[in-house]
Formats: sequence, structure tokens, C-alpha cells
Amino acid sequence: MRRLIVTLLAVIAVAIAGCSTKTPEDVAKGLMQSFEKMVAAEHDEKSVLDFAKENMSKLSPVNASRVIAELEKTQKELVEQRISEAFEGDLQQRLIEQSGMAAKIDSKDQVQDQDLKEFVETTRQRGYTLISLEGNFYPYIDYSMYKEYSKYVTEDWKSYIEIMNAEYSEFAMVDGHAAISMEEFLGRILAAEKFMEEFPESQKVADIKELYMFYIAAYLNWAVFEQPGNTLSQEAMDGYRKAIAMEEDSRFLELFKQYYKVLEAEGFKLTPTVQNEINKLTQTLKEQ
Repeated sequence: MRRLIVTLLAVIAVAIAGCSTKTPEDVAKGLMQSFEKMVAAEHDEKSVLDFAKENMSKLSPVNASRVIAELEKTQKELVEQRISEAFEGDLQQRLIEQSGMAAKIDSKDQVQDQDLKEFVETTRQRGYTLISLEGNFYPYIDYSMYKEYSKYVTEDWKSYIEIMNAEYSEFAMVDGHAAISMEEFLGRILAAEKFMEEFPESQKVADIKELYMFYIAAYLNWAVFEQPGNTLSQEAMDGYRKAIAMEEDSRFLELFKQYYKVLEAEGFKLTPTVQNEINKLTQTLKEQ
């Protein structure tokens, strides 16, 4: 009997030793195998977020970035479905009434009905915030949630999250009008330009390039001329003067300063000559 007990203890000791030799790399490999199985199967935003919350600290920057990339991909694929769900029945009417016409709903405490609380909570668990646009609430990706994981991801993803969080925390354009200052517009243009210069091989370059061109179009055209006479607004004038005084190394600023000379010569009006210069500038930056 004693021999049997000794033998069992030896087996248990070997088993414990075997478990204790599992390296962090082994753990991470197992986690990513589980993650890939989840991704290969049908899954939703919450599944990816739950995995991130539990495991990001155990992953390498490359693998952590893989998780965040999958989260964004899943959200983009399902957001139209989430929008449709937000317009079912009288949901919109009650959200508007109970939120007190809030600009956004990011807490269940902003509404009173239990089913609305559950809807808001589920929306948050999926990684969205409800944003009020044109009188209705739409679920938008909440990039502030991504910031929790910035310390785990690669440098390009870290920068990407900062840029996207700035836009989704405060939209540059709302209902066809500028919603941020000219200085903020320029800051976002330069941040996007810096991203593309520093991370030319990043998988997010195309997304940042699209946002970059959007900001430039608004900065040069959509947000700056006013009636009567399609004249540059005073706010835009002040912002432009600060921009041309900057000595930062930037391809956009280089081309903008050339454009500004033409704009000044045309009396700061949106003439055909000025519009042609805007088109040339944007095309040059689009092609580079």
C-alpha cells in the first residue's frame, strides 16, 4: 500500500512539473489557436471584445493587433444590422424622449424603460456608442474602448486608434457643417499624414488615407466659404494664416502655402481659378 501511495505521489509530482513548465509563449499560442477557431466560426462583436478583455495582456503586440483588427472588421460587417435593430418599433422615439435629446447615449442610466436599458447595455457590450444625428440615434464604433488595449498593440495600431478616436469622439462634419475648429482640422490632417509617413506598410494606410482626403476636402472647400459671394470665412482666414506661419515639414503644408497665394490673389473668394487650385492640390495628394 505504501509503495502504491509513493508511486501516485510521484505521478502527481511529474504532472505538476509538466504544467509548471508551460511558457508564456505556449499560453499565447494556445490562446491564439482558440481565437482563430472563434473567428472561423460565426461570431459577433461581443465575442471578440470578451476575448480581448480577458487575454490581451498575454499576447504579443502582433497578435494583440490581430485581435483588434478582427474586432473592427466584425463591427464594420455588422453595423448595418445594428442600425436596423436600433430602428425597430418605437425604439427611436423612446430613446429620444428618455435621453432628453442627448448628443449621445453611452450609459443605460440615461434611459428609464428596462428594455431600453438592456438595449443600451447590449450596444455598449458590442463596442458601440449611440450617436444622435439628424434627429435619430445610430450605433457608431466606440474607438475609446480600443484605447484600453493601445498598450498591447503595435505602434501603427496605437497611432491608428488615436486618430480614429479623435474623429469618432468629435465628428469633423455634422449635418454638412464643420463641427471642429480650423486648428483641429489641420491637426487631424497632419496626424494622418504623419501616420502614412511612419507606417507605409500598415494595413490601415488605406483607411487613414481616406480620412486624410476627407479632412483636406473640408479644410479647403466644404467648411470655409460662405455667402454672400463665396468668400472665405473669418474663422477660416484666421486658421489659414496660422497654417502658413507653420514651419513643420509637411507635404500638405508645402502645397497649401502655394494654394494660399492663389487664394489671396483672388481676393479670398471661391473663383474658378481657386477651385482649380483646390482640385490640383487634392489630386496631387490623392495620387502620392
